[in-house]
Amino acid sequence: MPVANVNPRVHPPPMTASTPGNSETLASEIEDAVDSAGPWIIRLARVGYASKGLVYLVIGVMAALAAIGIGGGTTDGRGAFTAIVAQPFGRTIVATSIVGLLGYALWRVISALRDTEHRGRSAKGIALRVGQAGSAVLAIAIAVQAWRVISGSPGESRAIEEWTRRLMAAPAGRWMVALIGAGIAGYSLFQLYKGLAGNVTRHLELWSVKEKWQVRFERIARFGLVARGLVFLVVGWFMIATAMKFTGDSARDIDGALDTFAARQYGAALLSVVAFGLVSYGLLQLINARWRRVEVN
Repeated sequence: MPVANVNPRVHPPPMTASTPGNSETLASEIEDAVDSAGPWIIRLARVGYASKGLVYLVIGVMAALAAIGIGGGTTDGRGAFTAIVAQPFGRTIVATSIVGLLGYALWRVISALRDTEHRGRSAKGIALRVGQAGSAVLAIAIAVQAWRVISGSPGESRAIEEWTRRLMAAPAGRWMVALIGAGIAGYSLFQLYKGLAGNVTRHLELWSVKEKWQVRFERIARFGLVARGLVFLVVGWFMIATAMKFTGDSARDIDGALDTFAARQYGAALLSVVAFGLVSYGLLQLINARWRRVEVN
């Protein structure tokens, strides 16, 4: 019986973990896993929106009470969670918020990578997708604050000042702080633009909501976005000032930004407006929790 002439070189080499075929298979498996977990990711993202809403409601209400002189005070996310955890079922609420915020962060990363909101690959589209990833980082930071409260970690609510000083001590730390501050300031300017002139309800599914409530939702969204934009503009400005002065003492978190408003002329009135704006932003997050279009593909 004739034996076939077998040339081993015509057979493809076995694929390893580093071959393109396996990389494509791994990517496909990850996408399948995301699709399978999609309903849970969407639910957790909505819980995350609600958690953000609760935090900003507490921050805004406490600042408003301070502005009119009947208690309260300026605080940030950690201070808000500290107030929540002291209430009945507070620890359960904070623990649920941590899970929701992490789910929200995961959804934001998936949304940026998969471009589920169809931002595209233009310069503007890439910037908006980077902003989505930035939202994930902010959500994780809030979740960390919540974890520190529920786990009883010591320390004051001065996270930005602490890590800014550490970053300033690193090689080229001054420039990194300046770039982060510029990024925060740029993000805040986008928030201001969106609140003043953008389509603030484009991602909301309000077809089942009465028209008068759609108008109210739009007003809440605009007021809230402008107020939050002003707060983060102050945070970004102080970070840039910190980099220029070679010190971490000038850095400010949300509570420091609110203190800055209170220290201006007519500070009580200005703080009141910003505080109620943050309450509006909190309400906007609750609206997002219910009516936001949340997709993973």
